[in-house]
Amino acid sequence: MTSNARYFTHLALAVCGLMFALPKAALADTLSVCLEENSDPYSWKHGSEQGGFDLKVAAAVAAALGKKLTIQWFETENEEESFPDREANALISAGLCDLVAGYPMFGGALAEPASETALLPGHEGQNPATRHQFVELGVLAPSRPYHHAPLQVIVGPKGWGRLIETLSDLNGLSLGAEQGTLTDTIFMAYRAGYMASRVIHVVPQSGILSRLEEGAFDAILIELHRFDAYRRKHPDTQLRATNYRHALGFNMGFVGLKSRPDLLAQVNDVIDSLVTEEKFAPLADSVGMTFIPPNEPEILDRISPGHLFGG
Repeated sequence: MTSNARYFTHLALAVCGLMFALPKAALADTLSVCLEENSDPYSWKHGSEQGGFDLKVAAAVAAALGKKLTIQWFETENEEESFPDREANALISAGLCDLVAGYPMFGGALAEPASETALLPGHEGQNPATRHQFVELGVLAPSRPYHHAPLQVIVGPKGWGRLIETLSDLNGLSLGAEQGTLTDTIFMAYRAGYMASRVIHVVPQSGILSRLEEGAFDAILIELHRFDAYRRKHPDTQLRATNYRHALGFNMGFVGLKSRPDLLAQVNDVIDSLVTEEKFAPLADSVGMTFIPPNEPEILDRISPGHLFGG
């Protein structure tokens, strides 16, 4: 499949009797943004209810541009064969949206695509005929970042009151890690295996925060937004975020097609204005998310050994 134009054409003919239909992303008076439907607190949709920080940012950008916001919800699989950069590229290249929000500003995720085509991820309104068809990919280009996503140490009661300035300060605590993840690599490789014997592995996406709450281990290193989402659902939690943030983290922003520089320039102007007006922190606070402003450099070109093993 080279695009989803055939789907939009058939839909328009069936509903309106027109000779053609433009994808949502091509409408001049709208800004169409793709959001992941299960990424609380960034973006979420459950039935008719929807929300999240990225949704609020998208709405603020659309309003500043004088455009109507339309959202294309999509889902991504938590599987080893899933490639989020290709999924984002496919959604935009297919014309389903102008931008994808909450995209990591990482050189590897912004390089020219490794393959010419990619499968569209599952998305709202998907036509059964497009489920196993491929999209010809373009080249992605980033906006300015609008927040930073850090890795933070979270502790249970045994870690309360402990000053944690480096990972070495976790000495004496048992550690939980989702097997095969970035945080697992950090823990296992730190100081040539200094903490390896104290790491308890769990299956990814199996409730590591709940396991920490139950006392299966004393501390974890995890994406801060995941703890924010957990804390919002469990306001009586005994877990605490420490002040320690790992050196490795990612700025987050919008991504669009490199072939549409005018749109990205307009979005960048709006982001700069929202930064000047200090609008992002209140938007984050309204959804229970801890706001961390972007770090320098805006785009992390590569992950170095210093990023992984420092701290």
